[in-house]
Amino acid sequence: DKGSVSTVKTTEHKKHPANDAASSLWQTPSSIVASTAPPRSSTESIAVPSARGTYEAKDLEESERERGNAEFKGGNFTAAVKCYTKCLGLKGKNYVAFSNRAMAYLKLKEYARAVVSLCFF
Repeated sequence: DKGSVSTVKTTEHKKHPANDAASSLWQTPSSIVASTAPPRSSTESIAVPSARGTYEAKDLEESERERGNAEFKGGNFTAAVKCYTKCLGLKGKNYVAFSNRAMAYLKLKEYARAVVSLCFF
């Protein structure tokens, strides 16, 4: 019949004592966290990293690269390498500093180090 509706017999699952115990275990972590967390006052401040710190690191990175350029122009290639390496240690993404350091190594005739310096691109 088009008008008849079929019914599905459902059975109620009985709660098993082991299921109740397991269920209570799953609820324990949040209750532990809530009970052991130190209370926060409404005036307590939370440390949030400053966006300015990013700019300061970028400024310091650029400053070291420029110092390296000045040392390179003055013919002090060892000092230039140190400045470029310090620049790269701050952030490590300044590709100009990688190539500048490689050029300083070439001037020092340290060819293997020049190649290794360029391998980080």
